[in-house]
Amino acid sequence: LKKYYSTKVKIFSPTLGWSSYLYGLLSNNNIVEYVGTDVIENVCTNTNILGQSLFPNKYIDIYCKPSEDLLKDINFMNKYSNYFDIIFFSPPYYKQEIYSSKNQSISRYNNYDSWLVNYWEQTIILCYKLLKKDTGILCYIISNYGKFQNLVLDMNSITEKYFKLIKQLP
Repeated sequence: LKKYYSTKVKIFSPTLGWSSYLYGLLSNNNIVEYVGTDVIENVCTNTNILGQSLFPNKYIDIYCKPSEDLLKDINFMNKYSNYFDIIFFSPPYYKQEIYSSKNQSISRYNNYDSWLVNYWEQTIILCYKLLKKDTGILCYIISNYGKFQNLVLDMNSITEKYFKLIKQLP
């Protein structure tokens, strides 16, 4: 990541992390743009309000829709294809973190295999299309817990179809 220490960085988050990613990332002076999406309406609203009030000189663009649906959003894809320097997020863990929203991935995809293909793989394809080719970095936080002990292996296997793993941290 050292190559980004002196450049103007644009970041995308396929989940908003209760606004924590926006706050933490935009506190870095090199990060000039933050685009994110989530399915929880009040998280989207509050992230936008927080961003505009704390970082008025930075570009913030928040979408309130499932990340996997952005692939079909022609305006979004035209605007942001091959655009971002970094994608950073912690995705939902299938049926381990349940929040109130009709568009939650576990509400949309009723079994683990369907969730992996329709939520996770589609989100990874989105990330692949949004990152700058050859220089973009994808970073996500996941761990095994609960009854889905192969979650990390399954999610990383899908990711490795589109990205080269550089480093995995414990």
